[in-house]
Amino acid sequence: MNNIINNMQKYFANPKNRLILIWSSLALIAIVLFFCFAYSDILITTKDSLNLWQILFNGHPLDFYSINYGLVVDKFLPVATKVCYEIPIFIVFAIWNFPLWIAQSIFHVSITTSFLCMIWLKSILVVFLALCVWVIKKICTEIKIDNKHISWVIFAFISSPLLLISLFIMSQYDIIAIFFMLLGIWMYIRGNTKWFIIWFSIAILLKLFALFIFIPLILLSNKKMLNIAKCALLGLAPLAIIKLISSHMPMYKESMSGFSDEMLSKLFAQGINVNLGSASLFCIALIAICIFCYMKTVKNKEELSKFSIYIPLFVFSCFFMFVNFHPYWIILVTPFIAITLFQNFDKLRINILLDMISSTAIIITPIFAYYWCYGPLLIERMLLPKLFGSTYGVDLKYHFMSEFLSKFEIQKYVPFLLATYVTCITAMLIINFPNDSKKKERVNSDKIEWGLLFVRMLIIVPIPILMIFCYFHAK
Repeated sequence: MNNIINNMQKYFANPKNRLILIWSSLALIAIVLFFCFAYSDILITTKDSLNLWQILFNGHPLDFYSINYGLVVDKFLPVATKVCYEIPIFIVFAIWNFPLWIAQSIFHVSITTSFLCMIWLKSILVVFLALCVWVIKKICTEIKIDNKHISWVIFAFISSPLLLISLFIMSQYDIIAIFFMLLGIWMYIRGNTKWFIIWFSIAILLKLFALFIFIPLILLSNKKMLNIAKCALLGLAPLAIIKLISSHMPMYKESMSGFSDEMLSKLFAQGINVNLGSASLFCIALIAICIFCYMKTVKNKEELSKFSIYIPLFVFSCFFMFVNFHPYWIILVTPFIAITLFQNFDKLRINILLDMISSTAIIITPIFAYYWCYGPLLIERMLLPKLFGSTYGVDLKYHFMSEFLSKFEIQKYVPFLLATYVTCITAMLIINFPNDSKKKERVNSDKIEWGLLFVRMLIIVPIPILMIFCYFHAK
């Protein structure tokens, strides 16, 4: 045993061998998750986007919301759905999924039962992940992160358990909006206000989450009220135009109202009691960071670079602390955590530890509140049923992972896990707050905590294993 340990130590003492281990492990995990899991949301959005082509070719472009209202995807999801987003995100999907429209319309292929079609529709996520990696490299170069650390920033981003579960297991497409947000931040750091506004206006069209960081960033770089109003209006103008056009589409209001009400209730649900009611904690945090940004005078590009990463980290961290979020939204914070790890290299070890602990806590807690996100439908349309047979219609012992975990009464510890998450994230925000000190500590600048990063990646592994176990475990 000692010889084995000594040989392993010698083997991994070589940096090339370490890189082979960690990147090959990440590739294996990502490939398995990509081919074995797909949440229904991306399939619903794909079906909606295919109908977009249909109405365009039929000459009825205003019928988008009505034709998709009450859509039933397939026998595995026999519930009526409706469009909950503005039309630009469906345009992106329609362009990507044009080959699927050809397959469905001309060759009569059922995309919900075709494994190749499922792989194609899911691969848009990998494309935008690669685009995000490209922009992160540009940002890292712009903010002067050491060149030999940039590849580790990329690894920290892709290997984040939060990204792996959101992108590869739940197939969520917030990564598309993240790409445009990162483009906007890159232009912001470079001082290119025009393209900062353009990229963020696109991100806001795709998902409104971008608005939460757009306004604080405007306030950080602009102090004149006229300029602030101009930038904000230009950034929101495309959304206003799209909403004005969409308001004339049949079933638009009926489609969007329920989701909008749900989002507002989530934003306002958690608060502190005041004399006339409850004050939203997230809104308090958002208003506070806006006031801070307006009062803060950035002295140089280096300080601007630090705050351009810290502000999104702060806003999205507060969002996930104070809002009853869907588990797949957590991907929004991942690029900013990855950059922060190496932007503040002297705090790398403690930051990785805090991220590991908080990620573990926040991965477990939604399993009970959003149990359907960890059920058999994520596996049903993908690779494993093709290889080993479907369990659709079989009386499973555990229909959802929450049912299995309930045997161990893990749900009792959700308040503790949430407290752990909040404490660790708060600690990260405090530790990484950009200060004005000119003194820069560099502790072992060549030492990468690769072992911690490797363990951090492995946090995700029990989730797919348990989901597969539940899928194939009949009574």
